Amino acid sequence: MAKEGIIPTTIRTWRQANLTSVAASAVTTFVVATKNNVHGVLLYFASAVPAALTRAQLIVDVAGVKAWLNGELIFDRTATELLDEYKYHFDKFGALAAPLGVLPITFMNANMPIFDQRRGYALGMAKSGGGYNTLTVDVTMTGVATAATCEVHVVSDVYPEEVTGVHMRRLRTTRDLTGTGWMHIPNLKKEFHGIAALHVVDGNPTRVQVSKDGEFIYKDLQYETLQIMMDQAGRTPQTGYTHIPFDLGNDLNSYERLGNTIRDWDVELSSAVAPGAGTVLLTEQIHTSIIE
Repeated sequence: MAKEGIIPTTIRTWRQANLTSVAASAVTTFVVATKNNVHGVLLYFASAVPAALTRAQLIVDVAGVKAWLNGELIFDRTATELLDEYKYHFDKFGALAAPLGVLPITFMNANMPIFDQRRGYALGMAKSGGGYNTLTVDVTMTGVATAATCEVHVVSDVYPEEVTGVHMRRLRTTRDLTGTGWMHIPNLKKEFHGIAALHVVDGNPTRVQVSKDGEFIYKDLQYETLQIMMDQAGRTPQTGYTHIPFDLGNDLNSYERLGNTIRDWDVELSSAVAPGAGTVLLTEQIHTSIIE
């Protein structure tokens, strides 16, 4: 029997509704209707048969997903990026057999071994002055070939209502990396609290170098060495990416602290083949506040 005051670590998952449209080029917006702490949203796509879509079908049918909390963008991934990032974090438990038909939008830090630490990054929906945040999700379809329906499932918990506080933002940007040899990634933002990982959507770089205010985090590091470090920490590097993690300690303090007091935040890649113009960078950012 649980002692008084102890809250079980129960996950509450429920089907909210179906997307109103999965037609070609449809953009469907919905609000996550809960006051509880939100861990993620699972989008289950099925064909008319019905049958769960395969990975390939999901990528063909769904362009991407974005999410906003009180109008601030906190999640932005294409279907391919979303599925690859899931495999990067969770294939350590064993790759799931296809098809599953699910695009998992995860708001939490996935790599804490203890649930009570991991859920600390969940989206608290209560505002500090009263009332509740608004979590809005956009799903953009492409030239749909298979999808006939999409169920929206919300993952939350049974903890008391909380304000947002510390949370993850999985965002994307692009940079022109048209040179070879050592290349600085220019104009990387650092005005937020910290960064857990940076994923360059290009598999050509062979060496990585990162420094902050002149202190090296990775210095002239062969990428294969970094992949071994990732594997030891439970990550599964994905083909076509150069992952630059800062969270390999797998605990609450395992990230690189940034912010306005940091003068210089420098990330370099060495490659014999130019990644090219408009190279996509995926970030896993840690923020400590949200517009209310």
